[in-house]
Order: sequence, then C-alpha cells, then structure tokens
Amino acid sequence: MGMIDILTYDCAHRKTSDILFELIVNGYEINKVYAAPLIDLGLKQDIVKMSANACYNIHTADICAKFKIPYIVKPHADIAGGEMGIIGGARILPDHVIQKYDTGIINIHPGLLPDNRGLDNIKWALYHDIPQGLTVHFIDKYVDRGQIILKKEIPVYDDDKIYHIHQRLVSMQPKLLIDALNIIAQGEETYPAEKGTLFTQMTVKEEMNLIAKCTDLF
Repeated sequence: MGMIDILTYDCAHRKTSDILFELIVNGYEINKVYAAPLIDLGLKQDIVKMSANACYNIHTADICAKFKIPYIVKPHADIAGGEMGIIGGARILPDHVIQKYDTGIINIHPGLLPDNRGLDNIKWALYHDIPQGLTVHFIDKYVDRGQIILKKEIPVYDDDKIYHIHQRLVSMQPKLLIDALNIIAQGEETYPAEKGTLFTQMTVKEEMNLIAKCTDLF
C-alpha cells in the first residue's frame, strides 16, 4: 500500500485519532494530514444526542507532531492530492479534489449503503427498522455513493441504549478500515453503491417520534 493522506478537521477529533493510531500500529505510512478549518453549518441542536460534550481527546496536530507527520491546515478544496486519501472528517468533497487521488478517497460511513445515506444514520436506522452497520467505500461526487469496498452489520442487543449502539459503531470503524485496505491490497473488486435513500438531519418532530417508537433505548 502506498502513501496515504488523511483528511480531517482542525480540532481534536476522535474518529481521526482512532484512524491515525490504527494505521500507525498496522505499519501504514501516512504522507500528510490535511485539516480543514472548522465552519459553522448552522445545524439545529439534537434532542437525541449520540455522544457527550467536553470529552478529552488528543488534538490531531499533536499526534502528527509526535509521529513526524506533516499537518497542513487548509480547506480540502485546495489540497494537492496524491495516491490515496482517507476521510477522518470532511464535508462533501468536490469532484476535482476526488480526481486528485490516483487510487481514490476512502470514507467510513456509519450506515449500510445504499439504504442509509446522509445524516443521523443511527437514528434513521432505528426509525425505519434498517440494520445498524458500517460501510467502507470510495467516494464520488454524490453523497455517500461511489464504490463499496465492504459492509458490516453491527449487532444491537436487548439491553442496549442508543449511546451503546453509537459507541459500538465508532469503535469498529478503525478495524473495518484496515480490513478494507487489505481487500484493496489483494486486488478484490469493489461494487457500486446504488442511489438508495438519502437522509437529512432529523427534525424535532421526527426525533420525538423516534423517542416514542424506541422508548427502551432512552
């Protein structure tokens, strides 16, 4: 496997930290980390929160400094490109950025594509009785489409609360990424993610309906 760029946000970011440590432990060479400045997207405050505020995490810049990985703060639209990109955190990337990577850019999506694209994936899966899971895929210019490398359904147990499901999905992401990189290295075929269903952020009414439907999870 060749040189890897990580795309993320300029902040302490758990998913990116987990990905960096997993790649380092498994002997992958990281070329650069491109950290986009944070912007306010104006999203509403969720009623159903997936994670706690003010949790400690090591800043990505500090991890990069420790392992001598170049850490570059700039909008992702302006990055140089390379052999392969992996998304730790990013907004929708324009096609000209995707085309800058010879192998492509990999994303780990917290839902089973194509049935659960977009935002609030855990909530929508519960709302529509879709299995919980993760999809590792090469992105294209469409939201949560591209070529699927692998998918994995994540179990939900009788005594789970919604934050247990979230934690299980988050903790499985780095391992699934390594599995996907092994698939790519072995030359196995990917397959296209069809159009499926693209979800947006849940409205207050939809969140209240979810709470009413899944009382035992709250």
